[in-house]
Amino acid sequence: MNGITNIFLRGVGIMSKMFALLLLSAWLRPCAAQGNELVMATTFSPSATVWIIDRWQQEMIRTLNRISASLIQLLDLLLLHMEALLNKSELARA
Repeated sequence: MNGITNIFLRGVGIMSKMFALLLLSAWLRPCAAQGNELVMATTFSPSATVWIIDRWQQEMIRTLNRISASLIQLLDLLLLHMEALLNKSELARA
């Protein structure tokens, strides 16, 4: 191969690596939590989730934007669901 072909192939290789990094960053970016976001995992046990929500309700929290009200409703609904699950498991043991 001559020098022009080598330069062309080297440039294509570099551009393909840059494109791969761009795709990787675009794929990983939505997974990153921002500083003002609340992230809750679903791998907590029911008792741990109830404890987290109980702490959420006991502490004074300022709502920062209009999304916070719907988040509080979601957490209230989650708390009711967790309490129902705990009551169901207690009834099953009895």
